[in-house]
Amino acid sequence: MAEMMKAVTIVDVGKAELREYPKPVPGKHEVLVHMKACALCTVDQRAFLGVTKNHLPSVQGHEGSGIVEAVGEDVHFIHVGDHVVLEREFCGVCHYCKENINQCTGRAERRKEFEAAWKPGELAKPIGGFESQMAQYLTIQENKLTVVDPAIPFERAAVTEPVSCVIHGVNRSRLATGEVAVIIGAGIMGLLHVQIAKLKGATVIMSEPDAARREKALAAGADFVVDPTAEDLKTFVEAHSYGRGGADVVFSTVPHSSLFEQGMGVLARAGRIVAYSSQHPDVPVSVSIGQIHSREIEIIGTMGSNREETYLATQLIARGYINTDLVIDHVLPAERCQEAFEKATTPGTYRVVMQME
Repeated sequence: MAEMMKAVTIVDVGKAELREYPKPVPGKHEVLVHMKACALCTVDQRAFLGVTKNHLPSVQGHEGSGIVEAVGEDVHFIHVGDHVVLEREFCGVCHYCKENINQCTGRAERRKEFEAAWKPGELAKPIGGFESQMAQYLTIQENKLTVVDPAIPFERAAVTEPVSCVIHGVNRSRLATGEVAVIIGAGIMGLLHVQIAKLKGATVIMSEPDAARREKALAAGADFVVDPTAEDLKTFVEAHSYGRGGADVVFSTVPHSSLFEQGMGVLARAGRIVAYSSQHPDVPVSVSIGQIHSREIEIIGTMGSNREETYLATQLIARGYINTDLVIDHVLPAERCQEAFEKATTPGTYRVVMQME
């Protein structure tokens, strides 16, 4: 009889429970990871709320950390007892993987294959090709793991993935020492942007209407905070941009298209705006091509992270350069998964992390 394990499972819209599944066995080049913690990302929350299409039942999760329990045949570089985080899934052979561009087409093809083979009633992996990390155990190829400092609590290590995504966006922005960055929104991603931008040596202005969140932004290292509903954002940014007439870089971290337009309006000449947040719903915005042309403005998209950025995120967390406590509101055992999802989907909540013991 197969050994069993438990996994947090979304069984219906707005309903999650702990279910039993066969414990996986590592194959050739694979590692068995005993997952210890998994954070509830916005992707997971949208699946729980039914905002995104998802086959049910589904085990979600891509912000996790754990410890290696066993290794399969021909595993040479990962060892039993290693503390690890899982990387994003990359095929490693398509044009984009070879160019180290975070647009793997092989992952998209695997998703299509899975969708075509899925049968009603079967356990479904989440949309997007992520590993299902809200499980006690999972198997993964050894080259898709990053070993982390065992001194890092598992709950903090679980935040590696969002930190790496922010690093990716900041890298794409080419933010430089001495530049002025405006960050729109002091949610979890906004607070992480503050910390990464400060490490780059930038002056950081946080635009956030909520007073408590503005205080969090200051605790994260923001130089200035502004309530855009009480003050004119453009005037404030111009007054704090040291003669630039605006921001060198704007990071839009809120899933509301109107705020992206607002960000466009505070850019300095030759400024760059980064569309960090996904949009639900994806409402088109008005963009002046003439302004892009004459002011040399750049619009930059960003999604996910690569292996280098995942590794750097683990290093920054281990060295204390990233304060993960600022972005974790609750840590709950997997048995309380329904409560965890309800807390995570409550407006104003930062990350909720589940302990997968």
